[in-house]
Amino acid sequence: MEKFERKLSVALMTTLILMVVSQAFLFFYSDHMPLNRAARLEGQSLHSNNIAWQQQAHLVLHIEAQSPYSGGVYAMINGERRVLLRSEDTLVVVYDGDILEIDGSDYQGTVVLTIKDADRIIEQPEIGQKLVVTGRIEKWGKIEFKK
Repeated sequence: MEKFERKLSVALMTTLILMVVSQAFLFFYSDHMPLNRAARLEGQSLHSNNIAWQQQAHLVLHIEAQSPYSGGVYAMINGERRVLLRSEDTLVVVYDGDILEIDGSDYQGTVVLTIKDADRIIEQPEIGQKLVVTGRIEKWGKIEFKK
């Protein structure tokens, strides 16, 4: 009986340790992805597979950082990371009605970004508009083409 209790105790402790370790993995994004299929679907564009949506008129935004920095800042379109913003100029393709956000959660400093130019007239966000990103996701706004 004592041998059975010892084996049961070891099995319970092993299970408890495995549960704690697997829960700890959820704190790390890269390790979380294989554990949860729903997380892979999170942030997917609703229109990414729709051919009619892909043929819709698009806009190229020219985003510029005011001072050099080293990576870790992304342009997000409709909740999905699309483009790694470099410390120099970066071009980002967007569609009318897209939500533009900047994800600075992987960068520990402060970055000031400016929409320098666009290849067509837009109402929102305005050309020259600045956004200060400080280690989190900042919403730039909904893209609105001039009608």
